[in-house]
Amino acid sequence: MEIIEIEFKGIKLLVGGTYIPPEEPVRYYNDMSGHPGSNSDFDINEIFVEETDIYELFGEKDLETIKDLTIEKIEE
Repeated sequence: MEIIEIEFKGIKLLVGGTYIPPEEPVRYYNDMSGHPGSNSDFDINEIFVEETDIYELFGEKDLETIKDLTIEKIEE
């Protein structure tokens, strides 16, 4: 699990979770199968402000934004 510090709405958050790197597309393998590739992802497990886990306070839209900010920070 990785812990990444981001700023969300002016508040410093420590976001804990698992980073999944992007996969490049593969046109064809020898057996003529392929893989379309995938974008990077971050599976959030916890969000801390100081010593308090506030994950449950966020709605789906905010969690998506936090995930995107976390991925941006990792991939800088």
